[in-house]
Amino acid sequence: MYAGLPKAGNTYTIRGSTVGVGYGAGFSDRQEGEIAVYLREIVNPKSGKAPFREWGFKAERFRPLEEDLDTNVEERPEAEPAERERELVPVER
Repeated sequence: MYAGLPKAGNTYTIRGSTVGVGYGAGFSDRQEGEIAVYLREIVNPKSGKAPFREWGFKAERFRPLEEDLDTNVEERPEAEPAERERELVPVER
């Protein structure tokens, strides 16, 4: 399902997000409504089922950066909200 997985201690950049479907104890135990993120550093294959989206990663498995990127908006070139990227760091459980 995945070409690569995030590794603890690395910093990743979100390139997109969507409402995802998680799986419980069994693969058929689907839990809709989770937020899935796509990472710039890892591009995974697309699902074989409609709507044929790329396999994403569960957003809550990452922690936000310790600094708020929006506090330095004046120092960065102006970007549309959809073009701004946020970095996430995986959390070990």
